[in-house]
Amino acid sequence: MPRRTNVELLVDSLMEFDRQQASANKLAVALDWDIEKVMRVVNAARSDSTRPVQVGPGGVIQYRGSERGKETGIYQDVARVIENYWAKKIGLREPHVTVTARGGRRRGEVWSHPDLVLSALPPRRRHRDDPPDLHSIEVETYSGFDIKSVYQAHAQGRGADYRWVFFATAPKVNPPLDRIQWAAAELNIGLVQFDRAGASTTYKVHSRPQWERPSPEDRKIFCDTVGVIS
Repeated sequence: MPRRTNVELLVDSLMEFDRQQASANKLAVALDWDIEKVMRVVNAARSDSTRPVQVGPGGVIQYRGSERGKETGIYQDVARVIENYWAKKIGLREPHVTVTARGGRRRGEVWSHPDLVLSALPPRRRHRDDPPDLHSIEVETYSGFDIKSVYQAHAQGRGADYRWVFFATAPKVNPPLDRIQWAAAELNIGLVQFDRAGASTTYKVHSRPQWERPSPEDRKIFCDTVGVIS
């Protein structure tokens, strides 16, 4: 087996921390490196588009190329941006995001559980007593985004008012966006691209879904599955 590179060892270590992030000091202890070596490897990783390592607020080292882990960093970043910036930018009111990828109730079915659920009021309510709309959101790393992501969002969003795919991009990684956009239009899936999960200014809306009126039965099943209040 080939010996793992220092960048691979860095990523392996970050994957062991909650949210796949840690200070340089914690990484130095975990890897038995000095701080200077940690930062050299971090800088090498940042120059490699296939290794989405970044330095976040306070100098924390972050890895955002995986959806595995107890508290997945990319979900937390996207949820924070949606709730604090993005939802309001597109006119939604009182947004609240729940990370549902690790919660809720599994039904033993493929593609039944979204990554995030956004609850928000539309710019104008259709009726005075309407509950908040529910947005089912699939989050994809740059290496996980392809046309299957659209079909997954369609299946797991049954019962939601809107369905979305939020996907990361990377230099020299070019999925067949034309085909993906066609599938998204056919299935009424919104597409949002971002370069850095935690940077609101890098988010770009490719398409917005139309409202789908879910039946009360489908809405209840969706809420039971993801563990949110109907």
